[in-house]
Amino acid sequence: MATPIGKGHRSLNLTLRKELGLYANVRPCNSLPGYKTRYDDVNLVTIRENTEG
Repeated sequence: MATPIGKGHRSLNLTLRKELGLYANVRPCNSLPGYKTRYDDVNLVTIRENTEG
């Protein structure tokens, strides 16, 4: 899901981040049962500062 860029209005994501004072972008990544992958039992979380806008 994406929001239009440069259309004269603020995106919903940006509005929520500003109003709630949120600045961290947290993305979990886990292995899915039943899918064969190179690495088993992956449990990773990426945290990124998200202050642009």
